[in-house]
Amino acid sequence: MAKSRRSGVVEPVAAPASPQTVMLGSVPIVPAPSALARRFQQICAAAMAECLAEVDMTPLQYAAFPFLRDEPGLSQIELAARIGIDRTNVGLLIDHLEGRDFVERRIDSNDRRSLRLHLTSRGLRFHDRIRPTATKVQQRILACLTAPEREMLIALLIRVLQANEKLARPGLSRRNRRVASSPLRSANK
Repeated sequence: MAKSRRSGVVEPVAAPASPQTVMLGSVPIVPAPSALARRFQQICAAAMAECLAEVDMTPLQYAAFPFLRDEPGLSQIELAARIGIDRTNVGLLIDHLEGRDFVERRIDSNDRRSLRLHLTSRGLRFHDRIRPTATKVQQRILACLTAPEREMLIALLIRVLQANEKLARPGLSRRNRRVASSPLRSANK
């Protein structure tokens, strides 16, 4: 902590970046894949949230639109896999979009037990209206890169994701919370 000469108030002093850190504003960040990916995801999510705030939609809800437009008739499980969310949470997402009349569930003609997801005409019009803005937001995030650098970044991200596909499962990073391993549970037996 350092005392300001003008006000006499004690102000925190940012720790100097070590050779193992990169400065993000005044915050040192470890240049490890997980730390950088987390910050990049935060930036992308915040930019999209800002873009979608006026239409009362989250980035995760919006993420369903391109898939449902390009692949009408996906099942909820197929949509969950494409977005990268847990299969149990996709139902809540679809409930919300269905409540706004953006998505409808239709009975599968080949398997009457299955439901298929389709954008409604309102959902298609909404996507047509929002897509250009969302595209500009994503372009703005990478505007600090040249066109070849943007292409290279995307290509490298795809390669890393494909090489580590087995780890790209929703919920995999959650800690195993088995009841039997709880110290309080064991003590009470």
